[in-house]
Amino acid sequence: MDGARLWDLHTNEHPGFIAQTDPFSMVTYCVSLTPTGQIVLKSNDGTLRLYDPRAHDPCTALKETSILTDIRSLDCSPDGQEVAIGANDGAVYLWDFQSDKPCIELNGHDTSVRSVAYSPCGKWMLSGSEDKTVRIWRFRTGDVGSWSCATVVGGCSKTILSLAWNPVVALEFVTGCEDSSIRVWRIVSHDDAGGGDVSVQMLWGNDVGLFCALNLTFKSAIDLSPINQKLL
Repeated sequence: MDGARLWDLHTNEHPGFIAQTDPFSMVTYCVSLTPTGQIVLKSNDGTLRLYDPRAHDPCTALKETSILTDIRSLDCSPDGQEVAIGANDGAVYLWDFQSDKPCIELNGHDTSVRSVAYSPCGKWMLSGSEDKTVRIWRFRTGDVGSWSCATVVGGCSKTILSLAWNPVVALEFVTGCEDSSIRVWRIVSHDDAGGGDVSVQMLWGNDVGLFCALNLTFKSAIDLSPINQKLL
């Protein structure tokens, strides 16, 4: 029987399945925890389900939804109210748990989104794709809050597989790429009101060859020349 298990790191034991699934139709592919301890999981039938391991019947979903494309990555917001969904069609969908369906669609990537990550403050979000770029999304407050792409970070030669924000240093994040590189970045210039240009600085990187340099500041899109190996 497949499903999701919640492990106790102190005892290296698990109390049992939190969400049991049919092994023939609902193998679990993506899992994310909310700050309140609820679990969002995606199975290969394309369905997203929200579970509460503290409920009387933890194997019964509290809510479920689906989108018309394959889901490649998940991350729950810091307030536990929504989940970001990286999809195979290149979009990032946002599902508010109060809604039956994802109500926001963020477009920009050319192909599959392999990783998504909310910032600890909840006002920024990263999405990494097979198009070799990271998009930095910013939440703009106002009469109606909305997400928009603040800038695009490129330079990787292969798919962006993983993303993570530094929980201690504000606006600092890490990218993991299929080209075996790991890079540390920081958003160094932005408008607190949610407008204006955004600058991103690469602080450190490994296995990045001639591209590896400290204290460089980038604005908008960047790339590497495939022939001369020069920064564009």
